[in-house]
Amino acid sequence: MSIRTRLAIWYGIALAVVIVLLGVAVRAEVERQLQQDVDGALVQPAQEVAAELEAQKGLPWFDRSLYVPLVQTFNEPGEYIQLDDAKGGFKAGSATLQGDQLPGPRSEIRPSGAFAVEDVNGTAVRLYTLPLVAGRHLIGYVQVGKSLHDERLALQTLTIILVLVGAAAIVLSSLAAWLLAGWALKPLASMTRAARSIALSRKFGERLPESRSRDELGTLASTFNDVLSSLDQAHSVQRRFLTDASHELRTPLTALEANLDYLAMAPDAPAEERKEAFQAARQAVMRMGRLVHDLLYLARMEAGQEVQHRPVELDQIVVSAYKEVKPLANGVQTALASVDEAVVLGDPDRLQQLLLILLDNALKYTPSGGSVSVALTAQDGWATISVRDTGIGMSDQERDRIFRRFYRSQAASGRYAEGSGLGLAIADQIVESHHGRIDVTSTPGQGSVFTIALPIYRVP
Repeated sequence: MSIRTRLAIWYGIALAVVIVLLGVAVRAEVERQLQQDVDGALVQPAQEVAAELEAQKGLPWFDRSLYVPLVQTFNEPGEYIQLDDAKGGFKAGSATLQGDQLPGPRSEIRPSGAFAVEDVNGTAVRLYTLPLVAGRHLIGYVQVGKSLHDERLALQTLTIILVLVGAAAIVLSSLAAWLLAGWALKPLASMTRAARSIALSRKFGERLPESRSRDELGTLASTFNDVLSSLDQAHSVQRRFLTDASHELRTPLTALEANLDYLAMAPDAPAEERKEAFQAARQAVMRMGRLVHDLLYLARMEAGQEVQHRPVELDQIVVSAYKEVKPLANGVQTALASVDEAVVLGDPDRLQQLLLILLDNALKYTPSGGSVSVALTAQDGWATISVRDTGIGMSDQERDRIFRRFYRSQAASGRYAEGSGLGLAIADQIVESHHGRIDVTSTPGQGSVFTIALPIYRVP
């Protein structure tokens, strides 16, 4: 069952409950008003008859005028009056009784009178019985009745009208709800078709049409487009990962295959040549391992792998990374410049990796006799790490591309071909995951300065 139909049904049910409750309340109120009107019409003549008889209290009961004018005036069909003695015996009645009698008092009646509904000639009659008292003695009763035929007929007609009007209102409202739901859900149907088309074509770059109104459907379309953006990004990362992996692994795989073929086809080759072939194959395998490790790590980072953040003393990370790479200087002068105390919110392992990547690159691309220095300053809410070298440097065009995966400048590719070209891409992802920024300034032949800025963590 469609949402449109369910909405119409539930709306119809809710409206039916409201209409039934309203109809019951209206009918009960009308019935109460009609009964009040009938009771008022019965009490007044009964009291007037009692007053008339009270005026004749000096005469004995059998001498009193039993045919009082009020008894004679009850000539309308459905209106009755009757006088009974103290024992409930019939004394007089209106002509509308047509020789019949109203049911006499069946129990003791309180002085203010009592109401009852009795059957008279097959018709329900509302009766009001009032005791007639002379002094302290009960001398009789006056009973005034009125047929409830008209009132019940009015209630019946009202009930039919309420049922018909309510049923019509429910049907028309349910139809209107069905039409309005279809109109309101029309954008949802359009979004469903567009989403199905995107799913079948796997074109995650497409987007759903968004309405200008910021209602629930507009928010849904915007949210779904955000999901598509995430899927498109993840799909792009996966596709780029496969492309880069296949491209970069092709060279070591080719070298590995060539050396293994040589070892297989030349079993009698000199031991020195076999050793060289074996070492080349081993280096190719190690390079593939590093490539796969770096690619997997970078793919996880780009796919939004959550980094554990906790307060980290960044100055200790800088000193530790410097001490780790210092033995690898190979003739390059290293220096640990000013190191301010600074606490940042981040992952210590990732921050250590970030520093090692930058320092390793600085040492790798700085010729013997050059210098590499690292400094940490804390100012204006930012912890700034500067890695400065006097290496080969780079041009403006190269500076804009160095954070791309597998990118190496021509100078770097020629002299330092053993690198994978993933280090700075990983460094860029680590900085981004720590809500910081990384910049580089460089002059060809004079060196480069990498600057990382991370927000300082303030203890609450």
